[in-house]
Amino acid sequence: MTIKDQVNELFEQQLSVWEMARNNFEGLKTVQIREFDFDGFGVKVQFNPARMVSSGAKVDAKTIAQRKCFLCAANRPEVQRGIEWRDYDILINPFPIFPRHLTIPRREHVDQQLVPYISDMFDLARELPDFVVFYNGPKCGASAPDHMHFQAGNADFLPLVGDYFNLKSQGKCTMQCTIDGADIYTIDDYLRVVYCIESCDRDALRQAFMKLYNSWVKEEGVEPMMNVVCLYKESTVNGQQSMIEPLRPADTSPKTGEECLGQHTLTSYSVDTFPKTGEEYLGQQSAEGKWYLFVIPRGAFRPWQYTAEGDKQLLVSPATVEVSGLFITPVKEHFERITKEDVVDILTQCTIK
Repeated sequence: MTIKDQVNELFEQQLSVWEMARNNFEGLKTVQIREFDFDGFGVKVQFNPARMVSSGAKVDAKTIAQRKCFLCAANRPEVQRGIEWRDYDILINPFPIFPRHLTIPRREHVDQQLVPYISDMFDLARELPDFVVFYNGPKCGASAPDHMHFQAGNADFLPLVGDYFNLKSQGKCTMQCTIDGADIYTIDDYLRVVYCIESCDRDALRQAFMKLYNSWVKEEGVEPMMNVVCLYKESTVNGQQSMIEPLRPADTSPKTGEECLGQHTLTSYSVDTFPKTGEEYLGQQSAEGKWYLFVIPRGAFRPWQYTAEGDKQLLVSPATVEVSGLFITPVKEHFERITKEDVVDILTQCTIK
């Protein structure tokens, strides 16, 4: 059975017995979403009260030291089950943003750091073709900076993915260089710097990432602030080009989660353009598919609005999802108050130009 099939079974099993998770996933159908239109792309804002657990998380050293790690198997809810994959457990995220949202912690309690495990990220992306696999740095949105983990969510639900292919098709991405079989692009005029490393070769992908990584290291042993997203796409499947649909033009009117999720229902989500079996999928050579590794260097951990008081406060704690174009706030008043100018300001503070 493929990992994809096992994940489908996991969602079915967990949502049948885990009431809190089931309610939170069902709640995605009624979350409100606003959209702000920029030049050729949009930024969404989602009101999602269930995310208060993450958005409001205290991640200072004292708090981390005093609490039990919720990603360690011994401290997970009794009802929670997972799929073993190498040295990781694949779990459903009980506080979802995506219609299909996974948390993928290592079994060993080790600090959040990407370099030793970057190849695992590539392989996970290849084995989860419906998903993007993403990483929050320890000071870039990770609510468990003391426990190494990835997350994964529906590939075409993250605005960055659709934006990249849409803008690239319009000539709005610039190739910066080619490194040993990997092409590095940036997106033009995108409010924040995003590097996309494209390669059909896993080793070349890693080498290109390490070139970027090492150029940002300021202090030995300290990971540069960054968020990372990995997508694997088949070039052709059954003679058809594999596609990620571009985003629709944005508008600022509030929408319900059901309107915005569209076909992404909890029970029927699928991407028919990908291979159906693991043998068919993994048996193909890398030349028939390509990795897209999006690397977003960070500025600040949180914007000044996060700790502001009164009508200046906006509880937005940027992690991968936010810097990829989907702002989450668990507070209804903040959702209604946030403006296009706020979005630009928060991205300016928390990423780099």
